[in-house]
Amino acid sequence: MDEYFDHRHIRVLKAIGSLAVESEKNELAVASWHTLLEVDPLDDTSRQLLIDYYTEKELYEQAYELAYEKVELQQYSASSLKTLASLEQLSEKGDGKKWLLLADSLN
Repeated sequence: MDEYFDHRHIRVLKAIGSLAVESEKNELAVASWHTLLEVDPLDDTSRQLLIDYYTEKELYEQAYELAYEKVELQQYSASSLKTLASLEQLSEKGDGKKWLLLADSLN
């Protein structure tokens, strides 16, 4: 029964996030995406939506933290590592070179 409830809960949260974006209720969308990551830390779609949102709003530190978590969770690709490199520079956490080297090694 718990698995069924959790699955439905996730579907509802994804629907809320999508509807919130369409209605330009960004705070609700962000809250639903964060809740989705609490329930399922491997939900790459929600994580990427948050990274994109925070980057668009120039909240580079928050975007960087979420992008870095992809590395910790081993959910990275060459593209996501290049994004991480850029966010590391924008958030002034480093020069991003190590992430670019790693991205190049994946190609």
